[in-house]
Amino acid sequence: MFDNLKKDFAIYGKKISHRGFWALICARFGQWGIGLKWAINRKIALGLYRYFKLFVEMATGAEISLNAKVGRRFLIKEPNGIVITDQAVIGDDVTIHSAVVIGPKSSDDPAAPLLGNRIEIGSGAKLLGAITIGDDVTIGANAVVIKDVPPKSIAVGVPAKISPKNS
Repeated sequence: MFDNLKKDFAIYGKKISHRGFWALICARFGQWGIGLKWAINRKIALGLYRYFKLFVEMATGAEISLNAKVGRRFLIKEPNGIVITDQAVIGDDVTIHSAVVIGPKSSDDPAAPLLGNRIEIGSGAKLLGAITIGDDVTIGANAVVIKDVPPKSIAVGVPAKISPKNS
């Protein structure tokens, strides 16, 4: 947890006041608490996490599940309206903007997206269902992605149309 937080702190420009950083600290603390070996320590850490999460969600507007797997150097540009659910897996060097939802398509199927590395997700984008987003992908603002996106692609529109990046 502390190694990831050190890298996260650097990616946020060493600004302790960045609200996206606080949302990420909360998620990382919860993930750390789940992994504690002794039950009493785990209960104390998760009890603290519940209060910290309530405060952070009210202050930032972001909700990151403690069961979501979040990679290194995860940058939340503007945390308002961000929701990342339990089953989501997010790779390294991912940047997301405001009002992004990463989660299941419906309550009947809890499967959530698997994101690769070096991804940028625009404001208002929705990534839904058991999909895989490859490395080096850009997801446009307000895109609704419900199918796999191959590496080095751009996804825009509702539903998202996928095209290769011009490099």
